[in-house]
Amino acid sequence: MLPDDDIAALTAELRPLILDLKLSYFEATTALAFEAFARRGVTAAVLEVGMGGRLDATNVIAPVLTVVTGIDLDHTQSLGARAS
Repeated sequence: MLPDDDIAALTAELRPLILDLKLSYFEATTALAFEAFARRGVTAAVLEVGMGGRLDATNVIAPVLTVVTGIDLDHTQSLGARAS
């Protein structure tokens, strides 16, 4: 867990860049998490991708291992209904 004070300081530091790039909430929080990981020397992390496909913010990571699981119905409003 990242302490609230660390999150606030990192957010304040990266805020100008986040605003300049017009990042979405998901993109901004992903960038904040990745920066926190880098600063703490994290060498392995389990990441869940977003819904952006090849343009997803998590695609900046070069994975060592990728696992594909089933897709549920929780994003049908954004992705559409599944085919029958």
